[in-house]
Amino acid sequence: MTEQQADDPVGGMRYLTFRESLRSFVPHELWDEYERALNGVAAEPRRPSYRSMGGREWSDAMEIYRGQSDLRARARANTETAMERIVDHLIERLVAGELTGVVQDQPPFGPWRAIPSLSWRSLEPVDTEAGHFRAGKTELRSVQVVEGRYEPPIEIVSSGSPGRPTSRQIYMAEFKLRCEAGIAEAAVKAEAAYLESWMAQRHPAAPGAEAKTIENNIREDHRAWRSHVAGSAGAKIKKLPEPTGPPSVVMP
Repeated sequence: MTEQQADDPVGGMRYLTFRESLRSFVPHELWDEYERALNGVAAEPRRPSYRSMGGREWSDAMEIYRGQSDLRARARANTETAMERIVDHLIERLVAGELTGVVQDQPPFGPWRAIPSLSWRSLEPVDTEAGHFRAGKTELRSVQVVEGRYEPPIEIVSSGSPGRPTSRQIYMAEFKLRCEAGIAEAAVKAEAAYLESWMAQRHPAAPGAEAKTIENNIREDHRAWRSHVAGSAGAKIKKLPEPTGPPSVVMP
């Protein structure tokens, strides 16, 4: 297997591709189940070849082959089910915060940002092996995984006013992710309060993260998001619980 992980130059964290993560963070028992299912598929009889036998012999062999269609379908279904269990196990660990999914803005040089753990409940797989997922109309490509609850470092930059640094880019990136995943709060005031709490836990030293400031900065984007959600057929605004506890940090 070719490793394609990235290293965070600031935190020294090792990013694993989604494919590598399935091998690294999923129990061997589930992979053993998958291997047994693959062996079942490999043991399926091959379709008889007309060129290697006479007409009557081929006709008899085909009759037997057709009679085994249910067995072949079951073997393939077992393989798909085994792989679904592997992927589901990794997703559950991402939801629980034992692992953190990260995605890069404007690769290959853009900053990395963490995917909110609860948003994994609503992400739709596009290409699991490549780590591509869809959140509504937004596609998250080449998602990678870090062990533990982790937030990629973001440089605090000046707001433009002398002596007034800001953390706006940090909470705006988190707000964007929450909107994409459909888990932002319905009320802008509540969303700002959530982001204030999130900033206090994830980036306690970051300046300029009071709820009122956040509310003013996200108001226009929040209104646009609410309008988009309201106009989407069957779309629902999901509420996300307040964060608790400090941060710790297909296929073959």
